[in-house]
Amino acid sequence: KKKKGKNKSVTSRLFNAITSVDLEGVRSALLLVSGGAKASLDAPLLACGSNKTPLTLACARGFSEAVRELLVGGADPEQLDGDSLSPLGVAV
Repeated sequence: KKKKGKNKSVTSRLFNAITSVDLEGVRSALLLVSGGAKASLDAPLLACGSNKTPLTLACARGFSEAVRELLVGGADPEQLDGDSLSPLGVAV
C-alpha cells in the first residue's frame, strides 16, 4: 500500500505542477519517476480526475517547458490520452 500511495502522490504532484504551470514541480516529479517511483508518464491521470496524459495536459495548457521536460523524461509523443487525443492534436 505504501508504494501505491507514493505513486498517487507522484502522479498528483505531476498533475498539480502542470496545471499550475510550475516547472520546478514538474522537474521534481520527474526526478521521483526517474528514481524509481512507478508513476507512468504515458497513462491518463485518472487518479486526478483527468483523461489526459501528463504530456497531453501540458500541451493543452501551452506549457512548453513542461512538454520539453516530459519528452526528455521519456514521455511518448505518440501516446493517445483517455479521450484518444495525441499530444500534437491537443497542441494544435
